[in-house]
Amino acid sequence: MSHTPNNQAFIEHYKTTLLNDYAQQLMTISRGSRTITKLATLNFENVPFMTEADTLGLMDALSVMAAQTAEVAARIEDMSESLYPSNDDAEQAATAGASGVSHE
Repeated sequence: MSHTPNNQAFIEHYKTTLLNDYAQQLMTISRGSRTITKLATLNFENVPFMTEADTLGLMDALSVMAAQTAEVAARIEDMSESLYPSNDDAEQAATAGASGVSHE
């Protein structure tokens, strides 16, 4: 598939913008999880100031953050595979050569 220079520039800009968006999402998740960890640590190391419901809410929030992180990681992996498809082909060929099995 051939792209004109303008289309290629647009595609590159889109990819860069998308990666920046993913990076921002990961940074937000990271800050949130650090804040939750600090709150939980303070609660457990000092005089407890959170109820059990508060603690469960924090655990739920961490679960959501983990799911969001996995989703962003999967999107980045998909993007990487579309940019570098030959890496997968080379890995399959190496695996097939080592095991004597074809992956076709």
